[in-house]
Amino acid sequence: MRHNYEVTPIERKKPTYLPMSFILTAIFVVLKLTGQVDWSWLWVFLPLFIGTALIFLAWLGFIFLSVFLIAAVFAYDRWIDRRP
Repeated sequence: MRHNYEVTPIERKKPTYLPMSFILTAIFVVLKLTGQVDWSWLWVFLPLFIGTALIFLAWLGFIFLSVFLIAAVFAYDRWIDRRP
């Protein structure tokens, strides 16, 4: 006896969240605009700069690692070709 079971994918909801840098920046902007803190605007927006810098450094690391691995593969191929 053959059963026809229809398998449907489970819908997963992606969690909606804001990165901590956006939350901190929003809090700092509110504090600055209400006069609770007397910081420079540079310090208010610093969490965004830090988050952006971390993403940029991660990309640089990825590019550096990729170039290093590609160079290592080419060096290995040349080493294999020189073996007797």
